[in-house]
Amino acid sequence: MSPDEKYVMTYAPFGDKAYTVWNFEMVEIIREFDAEADEDEFTYKWSQDGKYIAKKFRTETIVDDKVTKVKEGLSVYTLPSMQLLANDEGQKKSITIAGITEWMWVPNKNFIVYSAFFP
Repeated sequence: MSPDEKYVMTYAPFGDKAYTVWNFEMVEIIREFDAEADEDEFTYKWSQDGKYIAKKFRTETIVDDKVTKVKEGLSVYTLPSMQLLANDEGQKKSITIAGITEWMWVPNKNFIVYSAFFP
């Protein structure tokens, strides 16, 4: 449940959609997500005020049948729209952080801290 008790995320690893974000007050689904490899009930984390929810991601793309391109970072969604957070240019996209290993929300502000190691 979000810290402000307005939203709840359910996790059903064997369902059609593993993650469902609900408007708790209106009892309606806001957004659903599939589970990616190595994700569990602790994948998504709420911000301290419940205005955001985020998760770490890693995608691998094979280019020219031999080179694997890796993209890592955080996807931050705003509530209640559940749209990706917009950057300074107004583009809604994930935050790329090469080598990210751990992350968390700062307890009293909407800031994220993380550790990253480069190979």
